[in-house]
Amino acid sequence: MSNEDRKYSDSELEFIDEFWGKPDEMIEHQPTSSLKSNFYQMLEQHQKPQKATNAMTQDTNTEISFWDRIASLVMPSNPALQFAMVAVVFIAGMGTQSVMTPDEKPALTALESQVEQLNSMVAISLLQQASAAERLSGVAYSRKGAGINKPLLDNLFVLLSNDKSSSVRLAIVDALGGYQGFEQIESRVLESLLNQDNVLVQMSLAELVLKSGSRQAILQLQSYAANQQLFEDVTDELNTYLTSSNI
Repeated sequence: MSNEDRKYSDSELEFIDEFWGKPDEMIEHQPTSSLKSNFYQMLEQHQKPQKATNAMTQDTNTEISFWDRIASLVMPSNPALQFAMVAVVFIAGMGTQSVMTPDEKPALTALESQVEQLNSMVAISLLQQASAAERLSGVAYSRKGAGINKPLLDNLFVLLSNDKSSSVRLAIVDALGGYQGFEQIESRVLESLLNQDNVLVQMSLAELVLKSGSRQAILQLQSYAANQQLFEDVTDELNTYLTSSNI
């Protein structure tokens, strides 16, 4: 067979021999079976520092939020509330002294009066808030100290007749039950009673009048029932009470 009839030339055969002549060297460069496991080990080692950093950041955020919650409970954000708390603590400290000079007593009395006024201001401010929860806090504040003064009383009666939350109105009824000198406000209680659109609130006000009101106030309540100005359930309860009490 002539050179022209050969399928490959000498140079091509030489190239093929060099390319395929060293299979062992080719095998050495093939990926090993441990390549995949080694890759994941390296990845895990790389991720460990980042995981530790994330954990420390999360712990720090948790710690900060925890202490923030503690601080918000111990010291409220409202400046007036902060001052009231400090004043109360100061008065409590003064009260624990076994000996108080005559010169110190007027100053303590004046401070107590200022704290009472501040409590009233805080209560009025809370009563005027849009949130029912804050208004409930205002009602609670109105019960602190020596009693309810006139500005605070006016705000309570406005809410008693107009507040959309029956829970707030019921809380006000409860607060008025502890008011010293109920005969001074019983006419306003009766007026508010007629303005109620909630049977439970009206019944609570009727019970308040029966418990703390004068005989004249109770007679006025009877007149409301006779003229069908009360809810039917309130009228039935009122008649049952008056019959059993022989009033």
